[in-house]
Amino acid sequence: RGHYTHQEIEFDFSNRQILKLSSRRHDRLDIEVKINIQNPGKTHLPDIMMAIKTIIDRRDQRESFAIDCGSETLTAVRDTFSCRNSSFRSSISSTTSDSSFFSVFSGPTNGGIPEEDEAATSQRTGSVLSDCGSIETMLHFQQNFERALDECTNLYIRTLPEDVAGQLEEMVEILDEMLAMQRAINQRLFEQEYERLSCDSDLQYFCGVFQDCLRRGEFDVFLRYVEHTKTVESMLMSFEQYHSNSQSKPGTAGTGTSLSIDAFLYLPIKYINRCHQFLSVIWTQQEEERADQSGLKHAELRYVHDQMALIQRRVNENYQIRQLIMDVQFLNEIGLVKHSEIVKLEGSYALFRLLLTKTGLLCMKINAEQHKVETYSSVTFYCPYTKLSARTSKRTGTVWYVYLDNRKTTLIFPSRNLRYLTVEQYNTLSAQMKQKEREKRRSFFYVT
Repeated sequence: RGHYTHQEIEFDFSNRQILKLSSRRHDRLDIEVKINIQNPGKTHLPDIMMAIKTIIDRRDQRESFAIDCGSETLTAVRDTFSCRNSSFRSSISSTTSDSSFFSVFSGPTNGGIPEEDEAATSQRTGSVLSDCGSIETMLHFQQNFERALDECTNLYIRTLPEDVAGQLEEMVEILDEMLAMQRAINQRLFEQEYERLSCDSDLQYFCGVFQDCLRRGEFDVFLRYVEHTKTVESMLMSFEQYHSNSQSKPGTAGTGTSLSIDAFLYLPIKYINRCHQFLSVIWTQQEEERADQSGLKHAELRYVHDQMALIQRRVNENYQIRQLIMDVQFLNEIGLVKHSEIVKLEGSYALFRLLLTKTGLLCMKINAEQHKVETYSSVTFYCPYTKLSARTSKRTGTVWYVYLDNRKTTLIFPSRNLRYLTVEQYNTLSAQMKQKEREKRRSFFYVT
């Protein structure tokens, strides 16, 4: 019937026999779900409903949720949903994806779903921030990322039938390049002992390794990965039942810590977010101590922090667009985001993200809910460069007028400088697309 996230649907728990889901976006789409219980002696529908309700409550509080392997009821719930139909995408699948990812990138969870008071919550928040700024935790994360990426690539990509794998050659090359880059990073971090000891600290050596990779442009592979994510996702989801059957065969069982398809596809984005989060915490912690640092160390950390922040924003912008827009052909046409700025529209208090793509202007409404990563709630408009005209306001330095089919849209930028940078990028991209359009009209054999 469709893929709905926990933010798009409401649950009716009044009926103890049927779980009712109603869409917040579409009033007419009401779904009644009868869950097939595979372990009738261990669990029943009220237990599943309570587990789902607990997950929703935890997500509303923006707290992490991990399935307790020691709980008999939740273990039965996990087993119930492990063999779901290949065409059915549920909020439970994304929850198990998060929990499986959590099990790989941290220690095993032994607790259930305890009630936390404010003191415990603040203490846990402080420990999370300290872990994010710990160089030991980040080094451990680098090793786990390489292992998880290698295992999941072998499990989900290299085991596909030959005719299907042939359609994913470009993604295979991207994953191989990403894995080779990470292996080279880990080799320098863990095996080149002399170079590491020659630095004043592990943090300085870590920044030096990342600085070399950033200057060589190696992290651009993550942008290419995001560009092909939507196509690969649709193909892998159609073969999800195939993967579950292959894992159930004797002799093919993995280590038990393999990620789900959802978590595997999100793994590179998670890696970029985690690295950026770590560098941001380090940058904030050392802000007060910069007077005691040498100029070289400060410049190195600043370069790595700024470049990783730019990559993180670009990766998440392109990823969030592909989470909201389902048209794969349209996504392939617009390509990757070239430039973006936060703007306001005349007559609206909401914030919007203006994205300059290869073929036109794409405006997305920013989700009002506060998230660690910027998300979008809807597409406001898309204007191809070939059908678009624009001019700047001479009276106000932050206003830009965009015209499409004689309809004017007023964009308000935070500053004059940001408007200037956006207009410069727009003029360049628009001129390129209009030139291609003229060449296409002149030549019958024009190839895009």
